[in-house]
Amino acid sequence: MAIVLAIFLITNAFSFTGNSENYQMTTNIGLLGGSSNISTSPIIGSGYSENYFLRLGSATFNTSYLLQKPNLTFIYPLNNSNLNLNKRGINFYANFTKDISELILINNNKTFNLSRYISDKYINTSFPVNYGENILNFYLTDKYGIKNNQTLYLDINLSLPYQINDIDGDGISDSNDTIVGNLSNIFTSIPNLSLEIENSTNLTQVFNETKNISFKQNSKPLIEFEYDFQEASIDLTQLLVLNNTENNKSKLLISGINIGTNKTKSMYLDLSGNTSIFSSLCIKDAEIEDFSEISQNCNGENETFVQSIPSTVGQYSISFTNSSNTTVQITGLRNSGVAQMCTEQWSVGNWGTCSSGTQTRIVTDVNSCGTQVMMPATTQSCSSGSSSSSGGGGSSGGSSSSSSSSGGGRYISSSSISNKILQPEVQSIINFYDITISGSTEVKNSYTDKEEIVIANKGTNIDVVSFTHDFSQTDLNISTLEIVSSSTPENSFVIVKNLDLGNNTKTLRLRNLQNTNTVCIKDAQISSISEMTGDCTGLEEYLLSCNGQKTLGYSCSIENDLYVIDGLKHSAVKEVDSSLITQDQVTIISDTTNSNNTIEENDFTDEREETNVITKEDSSYTIYVIIVLVFILLIFVILYLISKKKPSLNNHPDYKKVDEYVKTYYTQYTKEQLKTALDNAQEDKKLSEYVLNMYYKK
Repeated sequence: MAIVLAIFLITNAFSFTGNSENYQMTTNIGLLGGSSNISTSPIIGSGYSENYFLRLGSATFNTSYLLQKPNLTFIYPLNNSNLNLNKRGINFYANFTKDISELILINNNKTFNLSRYISDKYINTSFPVNYGENILNFYLTDKYGIKNNQTLYLDINLSLPYQINDIDGDGISDSNDTIVGNLSNIFTSIPNLSLEIENSTNLTQVFNETKNISFKQNSKPLIEFEYDFQEASIDLTQLLVLNNTENNKSKLLISGINIGTNKTKSMYLDLSGNTSIFSSLCIKDAEIEDFSEISQNCNGENETFVQSIPSTVGQYSISFTNSSNTTVQITGLRNSGVAQMCTEQWSVGNWGTCSSGTQTRIVTDVNSCGTQVMMPATTQSCSSGSSSSSGGGGSSGGSSSSSSSSGGGRYISSSSISNKILQPEVQSIINFYDITISGSTEVKNSYTDKEEIVIANKGTNIDVVSFTHDFSQTDLNISTLEIVSSSTPENSFVIVKNLDLGNNTKTLRLRNLQNTNTVCIKDAQISSISEMTGDCTGLEEYLLSCNGQKTLGYSCSIENDLYVIDGLKHSAVKEVDSSLITQDQVTIISDTTNSNNTIEENDFTDEREETNVITKEDSSYTIYVIIVLVFILLIFVILYLISKKKPSLNNHPDYKKVDEYVKTYYTQYTKEQLKTALDNAQEDKKLSEYVLNMYYKK
């Protein structure tokens, strides 16, 4: 039987079809392993299958592992567990089936980036949860760019040494108790954390007036504030106090406590690394639960960038507290999240010659921070008769946004407004652009509301890119904006660079010159059209039918001989001739999915199209089905024979589940670790002990 099956599989290796949801569409894998010499064009097979092959010359390779979706195997806690916790945090253990490049958790509308905790297909970390029902959505991306999502359901109960009329068992009745819980009920990553009220660590007291609160580590202050106990009690079971040091950057936050109106906190941050380079801060004055909620460029909502220390920025005062300038005090905080940042030091080159009303210069961050918070302008308008001007040898922060006006509005960056956009890569018929803000071509100094921004071609009035910007939240910096485009029938494309709108999206318009009704989008930062593949099968690349339907958050329609593409965070679009792309190479996405740009479960579900299924001869298909059925039956027989060898038990209804769990993990974890996991899943203790003893005696 095995020989027959092997011969059949070999002879049919290049015509497999199937419908396994555990495998990614062949056409979406891009460049395998990151090698530019291995493209998807020679991949054989179509649709969903566990058998895809890649032909390189005369050699053929099975790419099933590459195409397989990554999965999490939850070790602790188990799915659908009921956990009794005395603090707002859980320990989390899991394995991966593949090498993972990114792991994102979304729970209770909070986003946690857990990627940094991954170690060799394994993760061991902790994160905050809420009491009650928790739906934890995990989004995985493997090193080949293949995505998957899984969900873990937990029910969290607060567990305290409850006594009648004394929920935390501290001997003070609930009617008088102004502190719920004790130091052990704070979810923290800080060793030796202490809490003092008026310099006393005795929390079993009744407080009925304003007191000084101080969190310390080894007697060194971390967070200080005044608290009025007449307004409310402090519930330590809701509190998060976290710190982190990563890539020479220290971070500190406190969450879960409302200090009341007209009061502020002070925080003390020990700087890490070379403080001559890492000497800037990002203040996130909002209720956050993880440091991933602080943006890399410190340009998110409720974020304030502090370029140098000491300084005063708005309501915040930043100063050193020691002679070595390694501990920083930040005062004026309402909420509390602070992160150390690399200090950019920009070396500015000379302006080049004036060409078509624009000149450019090269700027380089000497400290290689990887951020662009204070990046100087690289383009400016000029008159054709002007000569090059010196840009200076070095600069730290050459082009910051203007501060808010007295009316609370936000400015457009000083170098932002220009009727001309640089196009250094191609000679395009589009040379000059007009900026329109909410229908007006007259640009004001500041704005206070949401405005519609349109950048249009001056010669033909084509709206190349448009988007909405909320000036009440942040400034708009388009000083480094570049638009690269071409409008020839053979090569019609547009790339919009350096226009970061956060979570907002852009709309692009592109000439419909080939009338193919199909475009290729690449929703990633690129510099040149050469970074897009010819058949639109690269990473973050999608073929889009221009039928007006929304797919994976994108849509394309045709208006007045223009393609109108919505939903892009990054911006590269080109017109393609869909007839050049065969059906077994790529699928044009056109099914309607979710109508907004938030992460939905359907965004991680592969598209299915009947046109991608390679049909077989009926007789061959029948033989294949019969062999598969016989093979499955053989597996069941083997499993049955194995199960008969197991020691008989008391026919407990949960025996099979507990047995499978222990059998899977007893070689990887200690008996006590698995016992804890089963206890937290509320499995029968006698049954758990029986099964554990059976395996750990082997």
